[in-house]
Amino acid sequence: MSVTSFRLNRRLSVKSLIAMLLLSGVLLIGCGSGSGPEGSAAGVVFDESGNLVRNARVYYDRDDNSADDKETRSSTTGSYTLQHLPKGNIILRTEVSVGSTRYYGQNVAQINQGETARNVNIVVYPDSTIGGIKGVVQDRYGNVIEGARVFARQNDGSTLSSGVAVTNQYGEYKLSGLRDGQVYALVTNALGFGTDSDTVTIEAGQNLTYNFMLPNPTDPAIVAPADFSAQAFTSPTDVTRSAKVKAAVENVKRLMYPKNAARTKSKTTRATALGNIIEMDLYWTRPAFSDLLGYGIYRGATAGSLVNVGFLRDPLAEVYADANADLIEGNTYVYAATSLNTSYNNGYGESGFSNTWSVLALGDLVDQGVTTSPLTFHWSPATGATNYAVYVFDNYPTFYQSARWTNFSSPVTGTSVAYGGSSLVSGNTYYYMIVGLADYDTPTASWNSNTFSSVYSFVAP
Repeated sequence: MSVTSFRLNRRLSVKSLIAMLLLSGVLLIGCGSGSGPEGSAAGVVFDESGNLVRNARVYYDRDDNSADDKETRSSTTGSYTLQHLPKGNIILRTEVSVGSTRYYGQNVAQINQGETARNVNIVVYPDSTIGGIKGVVQDRYGNVIEGARVFARQNDGSTLSSGVAVTNQYGEYKLSGLRDGQVYALVTNALGFGTDSDTVTIEAGQNLTYNFMLPNPTDPAIVAPADFSAQAFTSPTDVTRSAKVKAAVENVKRLMYPKNAARTKSKTTRATALGNIIEMDLYWTRPAFSDLLGYGIYRGATAGSLVNVGFLRDPLAEVYADANADLIEGNTYVYAATSLNTSYNNGYGESGFSNTWSVLALGDLVDQGVTTSPLTFHWSPATGATNYAVYVFDNYPTFYQSARWTNFSSPVTGTSVAYGGSSLVSGNTYYYMIVGLADYDTPTASWNSNTFSSVYSFVAP
């Protein structure tokens, strides 16, 4: 783990990336015109307890009775794919009724031509527990601003990213699906303007009106993100085919690192020897200065070869997931982040680098079965892993399932470990996952590199 903090040469600047995003309509487009190039979105529908929701209606509705409206239903595993969506930032909505209770949720999908926006996951809440905000965004002269973004994040820190809405050609926005009783920080900005902010306590069944006025940009001193760190995760192949396995992996991550339970998502790749998914999660503390536009994300093989790989357009965010197809098993990657303000232009308006952080992409972790007398778990060594832990569950370990036993606090260095929990019921089926670990970091109290097996089961002798 490296903690150097100095300005580095960039082979690809955020200027180039923002230029490409502007050309593709990613940064400043409204809610979609319904015409032009098409793309798709895919994800999973959950309820507030993390349970998968089947047969939920997932739809894109232009609110103008257009024939361009699209809809689909979530499968038995809660997953959905919605095709033929217009390019730009669009709102996907979800609704389902259970008995007399209607559940609703929404998320913003960034649609690019010919691509599928993956992991556009949607959480649904009972209608009686949600509210929202709406309003108009203007400049200091009263002119409406199209393409401004309104961000809302819970003040209690329970989420690491924001809900977001994008203003239309009339400067109007509507951000729904927020939990009642929660206090949200609101931030509104646009490239070339200053920032306006507020706080709101959400009321169930109400769309509270919050109008914003964006001043001229103040061009403040730009501060880099602080406390930057990274973690590498290699997941089993099953997560691309089974929403249950994906939920199990996320559940074990939550048990291992509770503070990082709320995570943003990005597209997945299949890069390890067995086709498993590698994802790098980056964390930081949000800098305290006005007119923060977002963050530049940099990656390289060394601290001296960082290249821009992403732009996160969320001033309230404190996490980013990099799951690019370039990530390869056994390689070490160095990361850093920068801050950008709303005056960004031609390379001006970007901070220096945060401290850098290096992580190793571990290899696949393969189970070798369970033996009895005593009950012992076995596995093959994973490339790069130095320690191993096992999690045992009474039920299939989807979201919010607690482990019956784990040796995570005292992981072993070999390829087997004996069960050390309370007595099992003979004839009952139990489930387990194996985790490979490397490079423990004391300040963050976490392992920098992690790899997960799939979910396996055994019958207690």
